[in-house]
Amino acid sequence: MDAFSRHPAPDRLSDGIEAQHGLAHVRTALALDAQEHAEQLSGWQQRYDQITPGRYLGRLIEYHEQGMQAFREDASHALLQQCQTWADAIWIGVPTSVEPDALRINGRPLPSGNWMLRQGGEAFELQTPVGQGLHGVVIQKHLLADTARAHGLSIDWNAWRQAEHLQVDHADQLACQAAVNALLFPHTHVAAISASLKELMVQVLATPPHWWGKSQASSRASSPPPDRRASLARSRRVVQQAREIIEEAHQDRLSVPALCNRLHVSRRTLQYCFERVLGMSPMQYLRLARLNAAQRQMRASMRDGDDRVRIQDIAFQCGFWHMGQFSADYKQLFGETPSASLSRWRNGAKRTFADF
Repeated sequence: MDAFSRHPAPDRLSDGIEAQHGLAHVRTALALDAQEHAEQLSGWQQRYDQITPGRYLGRLIEYHEQGMQAFREDASHALLQQCQTWADAIWIGVPTSVEPDALRINGRPLPSGNWMLRQGGEAFELQTPVGQGLHGVVIQKHLLADTARAHGLSIDWNAWRQAEHLQVDHADQLACQAAVNALLFPHTHVAAISASLKELMVQVLATPPHWWGKSQASSRASSPPPDRRASLARSRRVVQQAREIIEEAHQDRLSVPALCNRLHVSRRTLQYCFERVLGMSPMQYLRLARLNAAQRQMRASMRDGDDRVRIQDIAFQCGFWHMGQFSADYKQLFGETPSASLSRWRNGAKRTFADF
């Protein structure tokens, strides 16, 4: 059974249709490639790279009201996601399931039973495995502060600024998923469910991470020892610098040895950093980055109304000089040739779950 059929979309919603009840809206959309999926989530700045091979299908079901957003998204393939939500808010991500070391936030594996957490307006990165489902909640801070005051509580936002994930009770995890799922159906008591979800967020966030001492059975904010944090931070810096160089030098056919020279690190160090942060080698990342960049450029050209897109020109711009090899690599990753992608975008062809 695939990742989507376990959680069918609401009956009254179909691809691209929005339903309204009260002042809240629910919409669902299917995405036919990773970047299309990234662009579906309202109010976010995102870029998704597909990192496992095959034809892609993503699905988003989104609820939004003033100052609050809840959603469920599913992806058929593993992704590298660069994300940033709106300012003056906080994002909580609750995965449907987590295999050991399979889901990473900012290069750090997410422990089982943890939520992900990031402040609005701050960029972060997720690496998600094949078939990953994720419930997400974004709430403006002033709404949570109002809810906290109504219950005689307060939230220390500075205490959570560096947190990337936190451990929660299994009951709270189930309650959050149930509340988000309930909001995604049109004919529910959305006001009561929305209020209960805000209250749950306040209960979790009102106790700052530093309150929990070493004698506690578990810590609310999961964090590795200082020496491991420093080592991971160094690896993340090396990988980030390498990715910036790769981003700027797509057309230069940058090799791994040349990348090492520019970073002033050994090949062994670069290999270690990439495998630790991204779970792949620098060579694998180079290939995936170039192919995803080519797909994005072709799609952007078609979206801008350019009917004379030259695949060869875009391939050259992304560092591919042998068209036969580019076409073969593209088809291996995305499940269709570059020309087939252009034809699909040009004709507005759609895929359905039956295609998989």
